Amino acid sequence: MDATQYVHKVIKPDGTLVDYPPKGKQYTLEELQSAVGGYIQIVHPVGDSRYLIVLNEEGKLKDLPLNKTATRLYRQPPDYIVGPALVCLDGDID
Repeated sequence: MDATQYVHKVIKPDGTLVDYPPKGKQYTLEELQSAVGGYIQIVHPVGDSRYLIVLNEEGKLKDLPLNKTATRLYRQPPDYIVGPALVCLDGDID
C-alpha cells in the first residue's frame, strides 16, 4: 500500500480521510497533538522512510478503535494502530 494518497491527511478509524496540511512549512507540536487527540508517537511505515505516521501515544491504553487503513500503511505485524493517524512527509516535522 502506497502512502502517497494519504499525505497531509488524518486517517480516522472508520477510514474517513480529513485533509490536514501544516499551517506553516512544518507541523507544530500543537497541530500534531490536535490531529491525533493527545500525546504523539511517530513511526515510519516499514520499507519507506519518506513518510511518517503520527499516532496517539496512549491510544492502546485508552482503548481507541482499531485503524485498519493506518495499520496497513504501517506494515509492522503484529503491531497495529488505533485512533486517528496523520500521514506526512519526513520533512514535515522538525
